Amino acid sequence: MIADMLATLSVLALTVLALLRVHAEAVATRPAGGGAPGFSGGQSSSDLAALGGPPALLVLTAAAQLGWSVQHSLLYVAAAAAVPIVLCAFVRRVVGASASLVIPVAAWTLTCLGAVTAERLYPDSGVDQARWAMVGVAAFLVAAWIGSTWNTTARSITGTGVAVAGCVALTLPLMPGIGVLVNGAPGWISVGPFVGQTGDLARILIIIGLGSMLYAAGPALRAGRVTPALLACWPVAFAAALGGYVSDLGPVLVLTGAVAVMLIVCGPPPRVWIGFTAVGTVLVVATFFGVGKLRARIDQMLNPITSDGQLQNTGAALRSFATGGWLGTGFNNGSPLDVANVENDFVLAGIGEERGAIVVIAICCLFGALVTACWLSAIRATSAGPRLISTGLAAMVSVQALYVTLATINKVPVTGMVVPFLSNGGSSLTCMWIAVGLIVGIGSHRWRPVPSVPELRVVARVDRTKWAILGLWLIVITLVAWQTVAPEVPARTAAQDAASRNPGPVVFRDGTPFLVPSTMRDATTDADVQTRTLESSIPQLNGDIDAAYFVATNMSAGTCLRPWLEHLVVKKVCESPTMVTSLDSAVQTAARDGLETRGYEGDVVALDLKDGSILGLYSRRSDQHSYDAGYPAVYSQSAPGSTFKTIVAASALSAGQNTTTPVRDEYTPPGGVGIVHNAGNVEGGGDLTQALAESSNTAFAEIAIRTGLQSITQMTAVLSADSADSADFPTHPGIVVGGVGDDPDVLARTGFGQQDVRASPYEMAVAVGRLATNGALPRARVQLGQCTDDQLDVDSVTSPPATALVLDDPVTAPVLDGMRAVVQDGHAGELGDLYMPVAAKTGTADDDRGSYDGWVVALAPAENPGIVIAVRILGGEQSPRSGAADAAPVAAEVAVAAIDAVREDIDPCRKPQRTQGK
Repeated sequence: MIADMLATLSVLALTVLALLRVHAEAVATRPAGGGAPGFSGGQSSSDLAALGGPPALLVLTAAAQLGWSVQHSLLYVAAAAAVPIVLCAFVRRVVGASASLVIPVAAWTLTCLGAVTAERLYPDSGVDQARWAMVGVAAFLVAAWIGSTWNTTARSITGTGVAVAGCVALTLPLMPGIGVLVNGAPGWISVGPFVGQTGDLARILIIIGLGSMLYAAGPALRAGRVTPALLACWPVAFAAALGGYVSDLGPVLVLTGAVAVMLIVCGPPPRVWIGFTAVGTVLVVATFFGVGKLRARIDQMLNPITSDGQLQNTGAALRSFATGGWLGTGFNNGSPLDVANVENDFVLAGIGEERGAIVVIAICCLFGALVTACWLSAIRATSAGPRLISTGLAAMVSVQALYVTLATINKVPVTGMVVPFLSNGGSSLTCMWIAVGLIVGIGSHRWRPVPSVPELRVVARVDRTKWAILGLWLIVITLVAWQTVAPEVPARTAAQDAASRNPGPVVFRDGTPFLVPSTMRDATTDADVQTRTLESSIPQLNGDIDAAYFVATNMSAGTCLRPWLEHLVVKKVCESPTMVTSLDSAVQTAARDGLETRGYEGDVVALDLKDGSILGLYSRRSDQHSYDAGYPAVYSQSAPGSTFKTIVAASALSAGQNTTTPVRDEYTPPGGVGIVHNAGNVEGGGDLTQALAESSNTAFAEIAIRTGLQSITQMTAVLSADSADSADFPTHPGIVVGGVGDDPDVLARTGFGQQDVRASPYEMAVAVGRLATNGALPRARVQLGQCTDDQLDVDSVTSPPATALVLDDPVTAPVLDGMRAVVQDGHAGELGDLYMPVAAKTGTADDDRGSYDGWVVALAPAENPGIVIAVRILGGEQSPRSGAADAAPVAAEVAVAAIDAVREDIDPCRKPQRTQGK
């Protein structure tokens, strides 16, 4: 506790001294005679050079609590103490006597705090951050020297070139081979050992280019002509379009804020502002409706706690902050890792939990001192162009620091931006040091009288903007204090949190009751927990407890309408509404009867191709351990046999391969030794339709050899994998192809769904469903909506994931024709006897138990299908199964019920209108 107090006091001491120094710089850079600012210069650097003590003490206390070795502790403490001295000496002697010392010292203190926080969160990451800090300091020194030589305004054409370079840097993450996703987020590149975000450097380049272009457009802008300014702002429009495309709006927000400030400084007349405001409003509205990720982030802000008591990540951050209180739980004595991305977006929440709100407020004061010094440096620029650029860079730092702090306390939506100097990440840290280095260098000169009245007015506007930014920081500090006094999400125990959940009932899509609220005792917390259990009035479903559990864990408790207003006015407590699952009771009954009456163990999945709703989901197992890894129909993978030929066919067509094969009864792949036979040792082959209809192993072994493992694997992922950002249904890696290496025998057996190919019925249903819809099948969902005022409020349909391959008629139509031929030629058993034509592919697969499983995937109706059904019947030691004889009859019964389900118009939120079958 003493170490925590020493670290806190060191941060507070540095904050007070930095604020005093900023006040001294502000007094020195104040309006002198005739309204021109003056600067005395020649300030001694000894006062701030001595401030290496607080960062060193901060690192020393962290080293003691994290158990660093003596050698490493001494090294990092010495570096923490020495760097401020080096920075101050370099700035004063090389950059300029009038350069700000507050900026580098405050930035270094924040960097040290960020490094020790990173090391506390993830061991060794703080060491990497310390290395990047050294790179950042070196970049600062270079940037500050360059800025100090920047005495004239660059030409507009030069600014355009710099802006183009920034735009190119923005597009690098989209280039194949170097663009990568990190934690699901775009905007990263990987080149050799380097992994970073080019957007950080791109922002600096774009602002520098914009400063030169806006300076050239300044006279026209002040005269009220908008066109030159609009033309100058094209890099921002490009960045906004790119940000909307990749759903990464953080850089756009920073750039827009910086440009807005630069336009304010240019001083356009009111009518120009009205026009820009109108355009900005339209763009904001369009972004809201066009970018689903933005709407999701706004929902997280408005609902940090969901109606079923679950914490969204914003709520977790608020709870972490509330747990810390004013003084914190103690460094390395909290649970900051309960917050996702706590090392990046939410690092202030982690600091607040362990070091307390008092340190977060001190950080806000440090940021306030840093950005105020940045604005003072902009005022001291030697000419209008560099001043405008320095203003833009100061605005960039200010907007980013303000916004991420507000996002931490849930006052604005999270955008994925990092906290300057504090968040973990080398590229962002280095580029932030470059930005403040340029600001320090540009403002390193004595004040020179401005040559014109317009430029003097620009200086006055920069000065007023400085005060506005400082006022915003005071508001932020007040909000942080208020969040501590009256936390939006209180710090509670796990038992209290579990007891707060109160889910409502769940009904089938036809209104039949399915799950009802119940109370159970949590053995871990000894608290009553509200949950959902199976409705006892449905005897035909009582056996499928695991299906009920799967549905219960993948449905929310719903959202109450206007709960804040009702609570404020009439103190009404929000009651969870009745939720509607996409499952249909008749489809579930058909699946149950189809398996139980025949004594089968197996799985059934039925999907609505229009909206991705799961109509049926049923598994029957005698071994309860089969459910340990998740619901078998969804998660249990096994060889899919010949049903996988649909995917191999699509792979070959997409790759432009010839799918016609010789008619024969056996095939040995080139370079292989294994002999592939058709079932019954009959001949098979010919065109694709015939090969699918006859389920020719020889044909698809050869097609797989022609197509190659890479193309098959890629198509399999496109057809079966779920996107990681799907909130409607658990994420799936998709069907596993396996077959690593270049063994032709392995590839040949892969062609007919054996070897290492593994799939679940759900995954096969999704794959064939995407083929049937040319990739337009929405993401699967088990939640249809909720009942609001006795009416169904349907959840929005989640768009299908973007595919890496084109799925169009030349690829999909031949496969569907082959599936129709399977039924027409009598190879699909009872599926050919239905009142409606269907398309199907059957399969018989060697399983891991030495027997054979029967598979079928069916589309109904055959033309313009509306549903897809996948059935797997497990074989036993003495009871091998086949697709046509065993799986097809079950699929036929489920298909009839599923077609009726999608055709019927029943309101599930009113009295059920369908009478249950036997």
